Amino acid sequence: MPNASTEPEELQLDSEGVLQAIELQHGLLAERVRGIFSFSYLTFQEYLTARKIVGSYNLQALKQPLELLVTHITEPRWREIFLLTVAMLRNADFLVLLMKQEIDALVAEDPYLQKFLKHRNIKHDWHFSPKQEKVLQQYYDANQLLLDCLNSNCEVTGIVRQEIEASLLLPIKKLSEREW
Repeated sequence: MPNASTEPEELQLDSEGVLQAIELQHGLLAERVRGIFSFSYLTFQEYLTARKIVGSYNLQALKQPLELLVTHITEPRWREIFLLTVAMLRNADFLVLLMKQEIDALVAEDPYLQKFLKHRNIKHDWHFSPKQEKVLQQYYDANQLLLDCLNSNCEVTGIVRQEIEASLLLPIKKLSEREW
C-alpha cells in the first residue's frame, strides 16, 4: 500500500484490520485463538505449501526443497502436498526418484523385512514386531502415494516411470543389482 504508515503501532492496527476483514468477508482465515489465525480449509495451506516448494525449486535451481519434502513421505497429512507438488513441477522425475529412494530406505536396515519382501511367501508364518508392522504399513502407504503421484497428471519421463514401476516393492539387494 503506497500510503501505508511505517509506524509499528499503526502497522499492527492495519494488519489486524486486514486479518479481520479477510476473516469476516471472505472466510479464508479463522481466528482459532485470540491473535492466532489459520486457514479455514486445509486445502489452502496445502496448495500454498506446494507452490512454495515448487517456486523455491524452480527459482533457485536447488534440490533442497524437494529433498526436505520427501522426509515427510510417511506422514499422511503431507499426502496432498506431494500430489500438488508433483503436478506443479515442469518435470517430476527428480521428485519421484527421491520418493522411491526414501521409500526403499524405510526397510533397508531390517534384514527380516528384506527377507519378507524378497520371498513374499504367503504360506510362511511371518511374525513382525510392532515396530516392523509400523514400518511395513509406512512402506505400503508411501508406495501407494508414489503410485498415486505417477497416476496423476504429472510430467515424468517414460524411462523414469518404467524404472520405478519395474522396481516397485523389490528388496534392497535386487535394487542394488539394477542399473538406474
